[in-house]
Amino acid sequence: MTVNRYKIRVNSDQQKIIVPIGLDFDDAGREDLIKTYEDDVLNKVIGKAKDYEVTRYRPNDNMDPALGTPDPSPPVYYKFYFHDPTLGAPTNPASYFTFSGPPNESAYETQGFTRMDMHQNTKSFKKSFFKLDFYDTPNRSDQTLYMSLILNSTMSLKKIMNTVDFDNDGIPDPPVTDPFDPTIIVIDTRRDVPIPEYVLTNRDEGYYLHWLKSTKLIDINKFYMSAKFYNGLTGKIVKFTNQNPAPLLPTTQPASSFFYEVPINTTNYTYEVHLGGTRVGLTPTSPIEFYQWTTA
Repeated sequence: MTVNRYKIRVNSDQQKIIVPIGLDFDDAGREDLIKTYEDDVLNKVIGKAKDYEVTRYRPNDNMDPALGTPDPSPPVYYKFYFHDPTLGAPTNPASYFTFSGPPNESAYETQGFTRMDMHQNTKSFKKSFFKLDFYDTPNRSDQTLYMSLILNSTMSLKKIMNTVDFDNDGIPDPPVTDPFDPTIIVIDTRRDVPIPEYVLTNRDEGYYLHWLKSTKLIDINKFYMSAKFYNGLTGKIVKFTNQNPAPLLPTTQPASSFFYEVPINTTNYTYEVHLGGTRVGLTPTSPIEFYQWTTA
């Protein structure tokens, strides 16, 4: 240990003593600097903590005055229109449908499925689905896909239609009636057959969006939603537009024709679906509609 030697001379005329002790603060604060260095190294190795907590966003309340009181869990309505060449060329608006009748027909039949396939939920039909993709911009050159929703074909609405094909001619046969009383059905060939329409409630998959709870990591308040159909029978993918493409064919449609706007509220965790600034999907008369994109 280093000890300084000091000699103190006492003088009766002096009232105070000055002791020349040197003060060296070189070591002061070194512990804090080491802690700062450790924190810096850890941040570089494992990175800073980021908030990836996800929460679910529900459809915003239906504020329609006709309801009397707002509906906090409104159903969401979807319709997917497929093109049927037997009904006309792609430039014919009437060639796009979800369900037509009479004679009853499901638009899924245009994709190669028979009514019995759909009624029995065959493997190829169960593996078919609509995929809704959510992007940060409608510009395909620089957009980023952030999340997707899956609407399985087995979740579709169903219609009763002739299904059983007795003579194997590819055409479902009508019910067999009593020859003496046609009002009596002896063999009922009708079955519940899915059509590409959906009514989603808060108990259904695809009703909620699951997105980040905090905006600190990614600050997005509006998504752009597109749709595709994945065919489990043929392996093909069908793209859709947000309007009947017939009037615009054969010209190329703008990018905005393939997307719906989906603004989200990060305060009350809700979302809406808009087309042209108007909310859609709240009622059967104003559903979220997608039309098969095809060329003329």
